[in-house]
Amino acid sequence: KMFEASGKFEEAIALSLKALEYSRKSNIEILNPKIFAELTRQYASIGDLKKANHYFDLLMKIPPKILSNPNNALWVAVSEAVLFAARGQWEEAKQSFQKAFELSRKGMFQHLNVESILRKIYIWALELQGETEEAEIQRKRIQESLFVKFAQRTARRFFKKPVAYIIGNGIIL
Repeated sequence: KMFEASGKFEEAIALSLKALEYSRKSNIEILNPKIFAELTRQYASIGDLKKANHYFDLLMKIPPKILSNPNNALWVAVSEAVLFAARGQWEEAKQSFQKAFELSRKGMFQHLNVESILRKIYIWALELQGETEEAEIQRKRIQESLFVKFAQRTARRFFKKPVAYIIGNGIIL
């Protein structure tokens, strides 16, 4: 994801292909949904729709029970959204992004910075569509979100120690 975030898709693809190779050699197929989803997204992002479609087809051959697992469903939705956007299927892309944002607010993902990652991918799709004003609004939402998270973490660190110290000395606030 680091390479993708910095726009280094060739490096990201090379790592994903290496992960797929290791997955196949070691018969650890549980990783395949995420790897196929990553390759779909990465190839679609550079405009190689032939390879993007190939990995998306492999992804869709995985049993629905596995794809709907919370660890996979988010990444399937994101890959679907990126592929639709790369194909110019804007309504389908919008629906898939909406699904991905909903999934990112549930379970383990709500505690990670997944929504910011999704917004960056969504900005890519908006710019591809020529929606530069909406892309700018999404950039501001990322900045605001990161600022709020930073402020919350700082406040927790600042107030945690004095309260624990005071309570530790028998003084209750």
